[in-house]
Amino acid sequence: MRDLPNQSLHGSEFDASKSIPPLLPDCRRSCGTLWLPRVGCADEDPQADMGDVDNALDLSHQPLTGPAVYQAALMSAFNASFWRDRKVFVTGHTGFKGAWLTLWLTTLGARVTGFSLPPHTDPSLFALCTRGRAADLYGDIADPGLIARALRDAEPEIVIHMAAQALVRRSYADPLGTYATNVMGTANLLQAMRSMPSVRAAIVVTSDKVYDNDGAGRPFAEDDRLGGHDPYSSSKACDELVLG
Repeated sequence: MRDLPNQSLHGSEFDASKSIPPLLPDCRRSCGTLWLPRVGCADEDPQADMGDVDNALDLSHQPLTGPAVYQAALMSAFNASFWRDRKVFVTGHTGFKGAWLTLWLTTLGARVTGFSLPPHTDPSLFALCTRGRAADLYGDIADPGLIARALRDAEPEIVIHMAAQALVRRSYADPLGTYATNVMGTANLLQAMRSMPSVRAAIVVTSDKVYDNDGAGRPFAEDDRLGGHDPYSSSKACDELVLG
């Protein structure tokens, strides 16, 4: 995987209210200001060759203030022409955030393959809003052969890894299962991507629980010490170490 260049790129403007539904993902806040990563495309012509995915991700940020623009800012964080017909592989797509992400990406025109365990609840957000919008594959990410075959068949350009055992209490009841999913599952996916020439970029989602909580009550900074006093938190810290 190559490092993404830190450069700004232009992209065509679009009316977010006509392009995508009002979905509200997590985003960073600082001193009452909303900071959003900008994602653009290499050419304003939606039909033009989008070029390198590496060059389509803008790592700069811009501040947007005021609650009135909160939702509009979130909607314009993505350029629909970049995602149109883009092959994206999403793990954990049956979970709460994964289902929202899949709904958002498919609405933007992405060709999504989802890999996950079946939803744990009935009804579920996935069943109500997302099922059938992507190629739905069910399996355990702790199985290296299974995730490798799924990735190979999908031939994605972008991989977004959200699959996890995400419950602290469950991690106490099943620590080995938690580490198998959260640590080895990530390692299995990264290993599978090594032999996939189609993959140009990957996003691995962890947690604020990766940091050693010293009880000071201050927001964590990205370079804070890793830690974790429960199996879930320490497994996500291990995730960060696997990523290097």
